[in-house]
Amino acid sequence: MVDLEHETCTCQRWRVYGFPCAHALAAIRKIKREAIDFISPYFTSDYFRKTYMHAIQPIPNYNRPVEYHPDDTVNPPTVKKQPGIPPGKRIISKHEKKVKRKVHCSNCKETGHNKAGCRNPRKFTPH
Repeated sequence: MVDLEHETCTCQRWRVYGFPCAHALAAIRKIKREAIDFISPYFTSDYFRKTYMHAIQPIPNYNRPVEYHPDDTVNPPTVKKQPGIPPGKRIISKHEKKVKRKVHCSNCKETGHNKAGCRNPRKFTPH
């Protein structure tokens, strides 16, 4: 239910966000009015300009010392390697493309298989 007079809707989005929801927009179109007439003036550019019309002065910080010495700074702690097994590779999202590299056989130097799956006779290389 949409009440254009009180600017409410049963979904409560109009009350929460300050501008008409989809249900209210359908009702506004039905009576052939403009949606801008039902939007809160808070969202207009005039309100924005009035907000920043005056200069905003910085707030004085009385807790900060007047003088600054580099020796007074606190550096972050040194990070040590944590014990245990390091985390594995991250899980790739379904939208990311896996890059497959071509496999080369160290026996026959052809692509598409490795030494374990090679059907060519093994070449013996003396050391």
